[in-house]
Amino acid sequence: MTELLVAILVLIILARATGELMQRLGQLAILGELLIGIVLGAIISYGPFSQFASLPENEVFGAITSLGMFFLMLMTGMEMDINKLARASKTGVVVALGGIIIPLGLGYFIGHIFLPDSSYKFAQSFFIGVALSITAVPALSRVLIELKQLDTRLGRTIMNAAIVDDVLGLFLLAILTTMLTGGDTFSAGELGILALKIIGFFVFVFIAGKYLIPHLGRVSALSKFEEIEFSVAMVIALLFSVAAEYAGMHFIIGALFAGMFLRRETFGKKIATHLEEHIKGITIGFLAPLFFVSIGLHVDLLALTTAPVFVLALLLAAIIGKVVGCGLPARLSGFSTRESLAIGSGMNGRGAVEIIIAVVALEAGLFTRPVPVPAVVSAVFSGIVIMAIITTVVVPLTMKPLLKV
Repeated sequence: MTELLVAILVLIILARATGELMQRLGQLAILGELLIGIVLGAIISYGPFSQFASLPENEVFGAITSLGMFFLMLMTGMEMDINKLARASKTGVVVALGGIIIPLGLGYFIGHIFLPDSSYKFAQSFFIGVALSITAVPALSRVLIELKQLDTRLGRTIMNAAIVDDVLGLFLLAILTTMLTGGDTFSAGELGILALKIIGFFVFVFIAGKYLIPHLGRVSALSKFEEIEFSVAMVIALLFSVAAEYAGMHFIIGALFAGMFLRRETFGKKIATHLEEHIKGITIGFLAPLFFVSIGLHVDLLALTTAPVFVLALLLAAIIGKVVGCGLPARLSGFSTRESLAIGSGMNGRGAVEIIIAVVALEAGLFTRPVPVPAVVSAVFSGIVIMAIITTVVVPLTMKPLLKV
């Protein structure tokens, strides 16, 4: 246990230090946390770093990183505004649809071309498509704020598209996690049952979000217990997560939807702000850095040499899919060519959700089948993480010249 505590101590210090460095360089802290994990993963067998070698297989550390996923998705949900989705413009919806369909198709096509034939090929290819489809809303909003474009027609279109993109991505993620937890193949009857479970989950989410959660918020406001709102939030998030698991999905789906309903209307502005600070503190200050470092530890840089064409194709599909899928509808909606390219470039940013999806697939054994594992299959996880890092870095670098900022 002492070795684990020492390892966590070192990881927190390194992760926060590199995260701070990245922020000073105008990038997201998540990039520093991922990169330090990748570096440690590359030198893990040498000298003083050998104590980290057993971390990826350590059950306690695994539980901590699972909590990191839970709180990250909860926090992500709290940052999403359901009301804004209802007000999304027609252009934003069209841009979002293009930004989902084209990358999803390209990702599936790449999987179909590069991955060997097996009973897992469909799920593996579908995973690649889903990972390429989702846009990171928090990262995108940060870039738009820094470029002073958030409250412009272009900025509103991008944010509307990103929000719709995320909601559509949730449905794709629900399908993917059901596939991963339900087995390798499904009969027509099993598919029908799984579809009913997913529909049942979303019905539960709607009813609980509309009636149960506001009631719990009012009850907690009358309580004299300290930090009761945090306990109520955890009960709600765990309840949604358990419901997601019963529906055959991953618990992260439940945590994310719980976060979407834990808004100011539930507890009131003052308590909600206090709750957000608590959840953000434990997530950003402790759990998230450990989670992203652990992802880096799993990345195999040899993927760049064992399957370089696949990784390059993955990166190109990620960039082209968003630029064309989002940029073309924007151009047809009246934006200039430069503005359309800026919209496509802005939608290119990935983030925590894509990486969490990759972890879910990794834990489900999606990259360890068939046996023996082909080199290109073992490179999928590392390729997705590398893609997420590169696309996130290039968003501000491409948007600034396009918007002449």
